[in-house]
Amino acid sequence: MTFTFTLETLFGVLALAGIAVLVALFMALLKGYEILKQVKTVLIKNEGNINQSIESLSGIVHNIDGITASVNEEMEHIGGVLKNVEEITEGVNQEVKQIKGTIRSIEETVEYAAATAQSLTEDFVLPIGDLLSLLSVIKGLFVKEKKKGLFRK
Repeated sequence: MTFTFTLETLFGVLALAGIAVLVALFMALLKGYEILKQVKTVLIKNEGNINQSIESLSGIVHNIDGITASVNEEMEHIGGVLKNVEEITEGVNQEVKQIKGTIRSIEETVEYAAATAQSLTEDFVLPIGDLLSLLSVIKGLFVKEKKKGLFRK
């Protein structure tokens, strides 16, 4: 089975296809028009709010600029504070080292004083105590105590 198309048939089919495309395009344009009409209605209803929002944007931008400037100033201060904290920390660390050295010196001095006191005790106080005990014994030999009471001699 063979089909033959004439030029008239081809133009007829193309005309029908063109009409279908034009109808689809017209319907799309009609829907686009309806959407634009709804957008216009929404814009008209909210025109006051939109204008108010746009007007407040300059104030918001001004506030943001002020906040940014304040933050930048504070960051500069924070940088200075951090530098001061670092310097103070270094100073404190040096002082702690000096205090440790001083404590070490005090410990050595206390140890020396304790050793000296022990040495003095061993070298002088104990012998003096022994000497006093010896003198007490010698005195007891030569001096007689007088008895008091009913039976005196």
